[in-house]
Amino acid sequence: MDTLQKFRLDQRVAIITGGAGLLGLQHARAIADAGGIPILWDINGPAAIAQAQGIKERYPVDCQGLEVDITSPEAVKGALAKVVASFGKVNILINNAANDPKVAPGG
Repeated sequence: MDTLQKFRLDQRVAIITGGAGLLGLQHARAIADAGGIPILWDINGPAAIAQAQGIKERYPVDCQGLEVDITSPEAVKGALAKVVASFGKVNILINNAANDPKVAPGG
């Protein structure tokens, strides 16, 4: 078996917090390239949705972008319920979200 085949993520669902940001997008692309289903959670919902659409156009996998404020337990529970309703599971969590005023708009 090819070494890269051992690392396939086919049909595994991966939530990526901060998914619309620079590093989050790289995580999503790597997940998609390995056959996984990246779910981009970001406080900037329109950016998450747009980035998810770009991934779906580039890779042969499903992808979803959701507006989620991960500092809100209710928002996280609601978003998790949407992911489970759509895909039936979550296999991977990449805690990528950050609040860095140096890279935030107006920071």
